[in-house]
Amino acid sequence: MIGLLMTAYFLVVSLNEVKELTTHKDVLIRRLAEEVMAKKELQKEVDSLKKILEVDKIQPISSDVQTIVKP
Repeated sequence: MIGLLMTAYFLVVSLNEVKELTTHKDVLIRRLAEEVMAKKELQKEVDSLKKILEVDKIQPISSDVQTIVKP
């Protein structure tokens, strides 16, 4: 009888640990998905900035800046 109660106790404890691990796994998966989305957004920004820099390399800088003459 005591062996049956001990087995039931350990079974309940094990099931609770499995639930906690599953919850933790779900949180980690959600965080990973958020990180992946953030990385994709950052990559879009980097690509956009690279395109801007490529366009700026084609045009001479002097066209954007007026020469200041000091007397």
